[in-house]
Amino acid sequence: QYQRRISSCFSELFQPNLTCSDWAQNNFEQGGAWYHPTLPDGAMGWSEIAQFCTDTRKDYPQSEYLPTVLPALTHSGEYSYASVNYVFASNQPELPFANWGNVFFALSNQTGSVLVHSAVE
Repeated sequence: QYQRRISSCFSELFQPNLTCSDWAQNNFEQGGAWYHPTLPDGAMGWSEIAQFCTDTRKDYPQSEYLPTVLPALTHSGEYSYASVNYVFASNQPELPFANWGNVFFALSNQTGSVLVHSAVE
């Protein structure tokens, strides 16, 4: 369940037939957060997380953001934690781009469905 949530969070980010609002609501708690170097205060809640997705899709269309090896999980208190390495690249020939990094996930199973509580990139 936890690994599936991490996988869907990555794979759905650039899925063209899924809205960014759906991506946020499918993967994050309503009060969840995504922290990114371009968002020092984070994107808080579904609407801000969806806006992060919209901006990312606009800046990097036709991108792939798919880690192939899922991490081990650490369960502690209310949350389960995972650190995921990734390579992020654009498929656009006119805009070559490649980057790598890491996302640190805190996942919650408080509602019976595993959701992202926070993600720190």
